[in-house]
Amino acid sequence: MISSIIHFRRLTVYQILMPKCYSPFNKHIITVSKDINTSTEVLHDLTQKCIPLDSDTHALRLQDTKTLSQGKKLHAQILISGYYQDTFLATKLVNMYAMFGVCYNARLVFDNIKKRNVFLWNAMIRGYASNGESEQALVLFYKMRNSGVYPDNFTYTFALKACAGLLDIQGGKEIHYWIDRNGIELDVFVGSALVDMYAKCGCMDEAQHVFDKMSHRNVVSWTAMISGYWQNGLASEAIRLFNEMRIAGVILDSVTLMNVLPACAHLAALQQGKVVHGCIIKNNFSGNVSVGTSLLDMYAKCRSFEDAQQLFDKMSERDVILWNAMIVGCAQNGDTDKALRLFHQMQLENVTPNLVTIVSVLPACAHLAALQQGKWMHAYIIRSGFESDVSVGNCLIDMYIKCGSVEVAGQLFERMSQRSVVSWTVMILGYGMHGQVEDALNLFSQMQQTGMKPDHVTFTAVLSACRHAGLLDKGRQYFDSMNQDYCVPPRMEHYACMVDLLGRAGHFDEAQDLMKKMPLQPDNNVLGALLGGCRIHHNVELAEHVSRQLFEIDPKNAGNYVLLSNIYAAAGQWHGVAKIRTLLKERGLKKIPGSSWIEIRNSVHAFLGGELDWADEASGVYA
Repeated sequence: MISSIIHFRRLTVYQILMPKCYSPFNKHIITVSKDINTSTEVLHDLTQKCIPLDSDTHALRLQDTKTLSQGKKLHAQILISGYYQDTFLATKLVNMYAMFGVCYNARLVFDNIKKRNVFLWNAMIRGYASNGESEQALVLFYKMRNSGVYPDNFTYTFALKACAGLLDIQGGKEIHYWIDRNGIELDVFVGSALVDMYAKCGCMDEAQHVFDKMSHRNVVSWTAMISGYWQNGLASEAIRLFNEMRIAGVILDSVTLMNVLPACAHLAALQQGKVVHGCIIKNNFSGNVSVGTSLLDMYAKCRSFEDAQQLFDKMSERDVILWNAMIVGCAQNGDTDKALRLFHQMQLENVTPNLVTIVSVLPACAHLAALQQGKWMHAYIIRSGFESDVSVGNCLIDMYIKCGSVEVAGQLFERMSQRSVVSWTVMILGYGMHGQVEDALNLFSQMQQTGMKPDHVTFTAVLSACRHAGLLDKGRQYFDSMNQDYCVPPRMEHYACMVDLLGRAGHFDEAQDLMKKMPLQPDNNVLGALLGGCRIHHNVELAEHVSRQLFEIDPKNAGNYVLLSNIYAAAGQWHGVAKIRTLLKERGLKKIPGSSWIEIRNSVHAFLGGELDWADEASGVYA
């Protein structure tokens, strides 16, 4: 309290003794140096000489502030100069603190000003909205309306941004009503903010209506619509609007390109993606790492690996996100061996893997059943401090299960301090895959006791375990429990498990009744499960009926033809076998050969059934 009184007295005496303005000295500060530290020293020197600075000088220096500490020094100089009630400088200070994400300090400055104009209110509302404090932004917006200060176009823009951040569609519609009622012009700023708000809240019809009403649109307006369509699952509409944007002659920016590329990837629209690539080159964004990463991701998801590799090799700056895009693209499209090679290569180039890298590479080890590489990855995870992450733990458990080390997977599961529904599901599925059905069902009971709610994947794992062991009554119990106890409606995969259970048990009438009650037409997995039951029980008549449906919905799957041929052969109906072989030849179908992997000295070698290209090693294997 005493220090505050002394500070106040100093300011009072300072203001009385000092002349009001020495503008020549103020202009001198600006020209002395562009360096903020030098300018701050000059400011300190002038205050020591009792020469005050005008508000324009302080404002110019605030605009040049590069760090928070420099901004605080300038704030102190403003207080010393007596401008603690200057609304213009207060607005600049609020903008400065908001720019560095210190909304608390910005609010202190705001609250200290007695006479606030629309610019100061806008600065504070924008500061909150831009720093993720959307609720505070809207509270201040409503307080502004009640204070007698009329919002302008920019106020509504910042308030709409806050509504978008909260996905507050009702608040957004209310602000839209005020905009219309008060006759606010739907300029590019207000229009774009409305479009963005409606799009982020999933109301694309309203967003399109506002967009169509805008007399002037800029790149932000177009990008908000494209982003909205893509994020709301309307990828084809996003691409259509992008093409309209190009025809309209709007200059593209990097954000637009990064929003349309995922839409191309989602639709596997390679040719459209190449059109976007041409726009990237034309608009000189080839060197932009973020755009390059999105482009590479598009090529990888469209399975155009040659283009992805060429783009990757040309990138002069390759950060971890770019490496991740390449690794994920390879892993998701089945080229898991290359994904592992890229992981090792990125480390040789001194790029540190992050969490995304780890959870992308571990499934590659699992797919190849490369246990030694998986163990090496596990050691790397421990060294890097990623072991406590739940998603990494889930991937490790999955990897050990698929590599055959169920015991190690169980130990990892028991050591997990936190478990998600995925953790339980992966472990249940693992036990079921390896024939430990009792362990799988016991673990499901433990999951229920903890209060963790199983999802549709968990029930797939449980029903698969019952299917492997032929536990028909248990399977019926879990299938009925899904909807009744957990509000999880059965999906196609659950019906496939139940039909398989019933087919294996020879309950064909019940299996067909269940299929008739399905809300959708049975797919190839459900019909294939029933055909498998026909093979076990030599039911040729039903097998023929099911096969006709299978050949219609999945005509290119040679496995279905082979399965029917085997049923004919088991029943001694050789004319049927000959008919199926003729059908396969006419349709140009061949059964996909079996494949296997072997890991030798940390290298994974893949082989196809009947392949003898590795002739030098073949003699030793078949000897």
